[in-house]
Amino acid sequence: MVFLTFAALLSRTFPTRMVMPRDPPKPFGVGTRTLGVDFGLRRTGIAVSSGFAPVPLGILLSNRTDADFPRLASLIASAARDEGTSQIVLGMPYNSSGGEGHQAAATRRFGTILAQACAPLPVFLCDERFSTMEAQQRLHAGRGAACGEVVDSVAAAIILEDFFNDGAATAQLIGAADPSPTAAADATPQQLPAFVSYTDIRKEMMKRAGDSQKSSTKRRKRR
Repeated sequence: MVFLTFAALLSRTFPTRMVMPRDPPKPFGVGTRTLGVDFGLRRTGIAVSSGFAPVPLGILLSNRTDADFPRLASLIASAARDEGTSQIVLGMPYNSSGGEGHQAAATRRFGTILAQACAPLPVFLCDERFSTMEAQQRLHAGRGAACGEVVDSVAAAIILEDFFNDGAATAQLIGAADPSPTAAADATPQQLPAFVSYTDIRKEMMKRAGDSQKSSTKRRKRR
């Protein structure tokens, strides 16, 4: 007589199910609240949209070094949570021929750190090679640093427009970087403002325009 253990009997009665590997997440379409990011080594614009009328939120400043990437990624992750987004779209600045230059390489490095900071929210790369140019055209290529700041956040909104139109089909999921305690320890604390809102930028532009107009009026009166 053959005696079976309870575990062996269960294995014969209920065969072990094969666990299939999960497919990587794919971008969600219209109706999904999404944070758009126009990354730059000096300024990074952010915007939010669910597929309709993207809203520029403002800019985040950085010191142009990789050591500042974790801090910047943490600020973007906080914005994503505050806005209740389900995914993040990072603009990828390919060159006109579709290749990758210095800025694209920096964006990829930053993207892996951003994916780590935003987890479990997925982060996708989306082609944005002409977004800044289009933002400048929409803003009539205005003058002054304040306009440049506006361009960054408007470019993030345009990235979202392109993503929801047809860019999601070719968007690439970014894998998170391995945590690096030494990198975080080496990062020098920065005395940069955490966030400059789109509204504040517009107010500053209007103030500068008003001051400029007053100066011009005074000069004409002196003549």
